[in-house]
Amino acid sequence: MDYETLLFELKPLLDIEQLKVANIDESNVQVYTSALEKCSQGARIESNRTIIGRSGLLDSLTESLAFLLEQEFTVDTQSNKNILLIISEIVRVLANSFADNDDNRNIFFDKNRFLANPIIETYFAKVLALNLQQNDPDVIITLQMRLAAMVKNLIVDNRNYVTHYAAFLCPTSYLRLDSINLTSENEVQMALFIAELIDAILEFDKKGATLDEMKIVSTLYYQLSTYITSASVEIDDGDDEEPLIELLATLTNIAEIVFSIDGTFNFDKQQETKDIIQKNILQTIDNLEELKFHNKLIIMRRLVTTSGYIASDKSNTTHSEMNMCLNHLRNENPSPYTIGAIFINITNAIRSTEESKELEQTLSIPDIICYSKKLSDPVQFQGVLDLLKKVLNLSNTLLLPNDSLQGIANLLTYSNEQAQYFQGLIPLVNGLLNKLLTVIPSSKIEFIFQGNISEGFVKLICKNGSISASLALDKLLLVKNPIKKDITDRLWECLFHFDQVAKENNTSESANVYLLFQVAKTLGVYLRNTIDKPTEIQDFLLYQYEDQLVFLLSQILDLRDKNVRGSESAMNNGKFVAGLIIDAKKSVRTTDDDRLLAICKQFF
Repeated sequence: MDYETLLFELKPLLDIEQLKVANIDESNVQVYTSALEKCSQGARIESNRTIIGRSGLLDSLTESLAFLLEQEFTVDTQSNKNILLIISEIVRVLANSFADNDDNRNIFFDKNRFLANPIIETYFAKVLALNLQQNDPDVIITLQMRLAAMVKNLIVDNRNYVTHYAAFLCPTSYLRLDSINLTSENEVQMALFIAELIDAILEFDKKGATLDEMKIVSTLYYQLSTYITSASVEIDDGDDEEPLIELLATLTNIAEIVFSIDGTFNFDKQQETKDIIQKNILQTIDNLEELKFHNKLIIMRRLVTTSGYIASDKSNTTHSEMNMCLNHLRNENPSPYTIGAIFINITNAIRSTEESKELEQTLSIPDIICYSKKLSDPVQFQGVLDLLKKVLNLSNTLLLPNDSLQGIANLLTYSNEQAQYFQGLIPLVNGLLNKLLTVIPSSKIEFIFQGNISEGFVKLICKNGSISASLALDKLLLVKNPIKKDITDRLWECLFHFDQVAKENNTSESANVYLLFQVAKTLGVYLRNTIDKPTEIQDFLLYQYEDQLVFLLSQILDLRDKNVRGSESAMNNGKFVAGLIIDAKKSVRTTDDDRLLAICKQFF
């Protein structure tokens, strides 16, 4: 960079007094813009950025920019293309000078330019509001793009700058995104720079957006998805810098961040706007489903997650989008990601037993299971797992056909496999599994454990722990046709791992009480049904699980004087088990130091 030559060529622009009387026209604008272009290109090199800052050139250019902006927007009655061209080139120099350079950023904010900075606080909005029909569109769009890049480079990663200027930058930025011509490459690039600026601001200021602004974002990414899927647009699925896809990725990230903060909006007061956003999300997902492009997985997951944030927000109590979701499910041949988002919306709308029964009139459990077979990405399973947990009950489970039961079992085992990639599925899988084991009758559970899906289902139960094993054994101990001993042995082993949970004490006291209650209940069922089989019960009590039984009963005895929820029920179950063991001991050999018998007698 020939610094001395550049200074000579730029001298009239750097002296405000000369600038006031200068006549900027086509005869000299080419000289200025050419010099500024060389300067901006040089500023891409770190050492040149340092020179621009330390030499005073950056400070002078900042002063000149402020003056020219004032001249353009305050003094003159109509836009001057030549001045706009120079403003645009100065902005480009500053944008490059601020990149990864805190010293230059500090220079810009010196001389009391932080608390009252007209470039950011006043003229940023005016530039973005320039009418393309009344000016040279290419000049305006280029200026808007460069100004967004400059401001982003100026405030990025600085909480103080972001929080101070967010209110001046975001409203106008969102408004500009409301009128993007997607057929114009320059406008798409400009929109990308504006979106990236908003994205940078959201790192420190997530609550500044309005719901109407989020409608603008969702409408734009819906329009993008429609435009991308048109036959006239070619997308390179291996290009990670395809502007249309970059813009789509940035917009979906903005929406996900903003909606992730529960309570930011009052959805019940803006139901129509909320419903439009949700509709835009579903239609965008459908549009993108068949396409191949870079970062597709991330974008699709963001859309599903955003829909889920809206559905689960505490202010969304009316769930006015429910009918739209059901209609979309029935009439639009939805894609797997759309199904995933719809089920998240539906399950969040179900908040009572009555509502779940009402849903069954329009969306049956077999229908839900049928839709779930289309899912594959772990993120898609969140809604259906929670929804089935809510709608399953003693009555409808009894009437479920076997293929639906097999569908639920397959859904659980597959979701469990996918949970290694998405940890958020684990509590949902566990919740549905325990609900199924609680409500399914013994006559139905027999089908699952004797079918070809039994191995995966048993593994899932054992992985889930003692509660699930206990719930399964409660039903299996009552079936007419005995289950394979290998299966019940594995379930007993899992059930008796409760002692590790209790010893580690990683759960709350009330959770431990429920665990003791449930394990004792299952043991009571088993001992009561086995009391007339002395050989089997002797092996069970003396050789297999004597230590675990002693530990269980001692833990229950410790609840005797504690005022913990459920402790009385656990004590009753423990006493029942102790009584059965005492009766069983009458028919088996005992020793004087029989620890199990001794602790059983303490219940009486």
